[in-house]
Amino acid sequence: MEQNWLSLAWDKTLDELKGQEMRPKEYAEWYSERPFDVRMTLLSPSNYSLMLKNDLANRANVTDMRPDAEECTRYQCRHCKKAFSFHSMTSMAFKRHEENCPKSRTCEHCCQVFKSPLQLLGHQNICDKSAALRCEFCSERFGNAAQRKSHVETCEMNPILWCDWCGLKFPHHFLRVKHQRACPKNPARSCPHCHEHFASRAAALVHAVFCHKNPKSPAEGVTCAACCEEGQCIRFPCRAHHYCSDCLFEQIKVGLADRSRFPLRCCGREVEAGDPVDLAVAQMLSESSKEKYQQAMLLKVSSKVMYCPQIACGALIALDHIASSQASGPHGCPKCQQALCFTCKSEWHAGMTCGHYQFMSAQNKDAITKLCRQMNWMRCFECGHVVEKSAGCNHITCVCGNQFCYVCGKTWGTCACQIISAGHALRHNRAPEVGTQHICQWCRRPYPSEEELEVHIRVCRVRLDREGGEFECPACFSRFLTFDLMRRHRKDKCEAAKYGVFRCGLCKVTFENKAILKTHRRVCTQELTC
Repeated sequence: MEQNWLSLAWDKTLDELKGQEMRPKEYAEWYSERPFDVRMTLLSPSNYSLMLKNDLANRANVTDMRPDAEECTRYQCRHCKKAFSFHSMTSMAFKRHEENCPKSRTCEHCCQVFKSPLQLLGHQNICDKSAALRCEFCSERFGNAAQRKSHVETCEMNPILWCDWCGLKFPHHFLRVKHQRACPKNPARSCPHCHEHFASRAAALVHAVFCHKNPKSPAEGVTCAACCEEGQCIRFPCRAHHYCSDCLFEQIKVGLADRSRFPLRCCGREVEAGDPVDLAVAQMLSESSKEKYQQAMLLKVSSKVMYCPQIACGALIALDHIASSQASGPHGCPKCQQALCFTCKSEWHAGMTCGHYQFMSAQNKDAITKLCRQMNWMRCFECGHVVEKSAGCNHITCVCGNQFCYVCGKTWGTCACQIISAGHALRHNRAPEVGTQHICQWCRRPYPSEEELEVHIRVCRVRLDREGGEFECPACFSRFLTFDLMRRHRKDKCEAAKYGVFRCGLCKVTFENKAILKTHRRVCTQELTC
């Protein structure tokens, strides 16, 4: 009885659908839109799905449900886009068609039809109408991809072979890159204010900070205290001396090599952070050099610092603004975001006290400590840097600014190391026997090696006084007792600066250039009688 009712309802439903079959999802939407009295005579969506499945199984011997529209798109030939009916899914007709489709054996470049896909694959590698074998700049065809690649790198129409600034062409793009770094028309090598060209980008950057047309420049037109040249100079905190861009840049280079020279100073007054000189220096340096300079300045103005323990980072972190109550919590490194403990200046140790962590980490450092002792190295106990001394006295100034004794490692001035002589109180236990000491012929001070004696002679005050003074003219290398005498000589009497005549002031011998005169002055001064 129930089966007969389903058959009658199925026929009634097909009449309402006018013979058009719907998928179960579509039928459910259509069924919900019918009036209530009409729905009472139709099949419910679940019964319709069951009857549709049985009907399809009887007609096509298919047991699966009809797929959705997204699934039907899978049964479309990917070569000729021919669509297949729903009933062909269960047969091999669709697969046989894709394998033997003429479009699958047709070259997409020249439209030539081949007998098999393998022949088509071999033809595509050498097809003369293929875009893969054609130069994208001059449209020239090649026999294979290797020839095309070799041609593209040297093609005259390739824009990467032409300089962006002067328009010169180069045989290879590596030569073009090398040329653009030194191209005289490169805008990075010219001042953005006065448009003057320079030999390097660094020189242009330094000049731009001191340029007279730069409205934000702190420089003024005065005489440089170092080279005595008239030009744009910046005043140091001492308020008595000015320095030009070239002399200031030389001081910075010396300071970056020896950080004990930072902060810059003149007449005992140091350049503080935020000073016009400090801001000008930051604008004159590249990104890497600026980071080194800022770290050196941070070491000078901060009393509590630490370095990130990560080897790849090593960022300098100031701890002055961290309260003692907040130092124990995990804090992120400003550069690599590594969790750190500011109390023991190490990486964060969750679940461990600082003392426990230091004890556990010391076991891993024993091998490093043993190596330092074998190599006679000393560690700065303020920042942890290991220092190796090859020459000089035992008074060590670390990059962090801490001063300590190289023999015992204690803070300088607090140790009880033996002093060799009262004449030079900075030497500790380093002098050999009396017969092997090297004595300075000017001040009679002993030195343990010839290298140290040579370094001392260059700055020996007795020698400088006998030669004429501490201040040396940068043009003729004559020496004077005061800076004013040296500047007056350079302006009025210096033959090298005014006429280009390089004459020794001691023996009156004239030389061809400045370099030969400088070399002679070293020998000439060493022959003075004591």
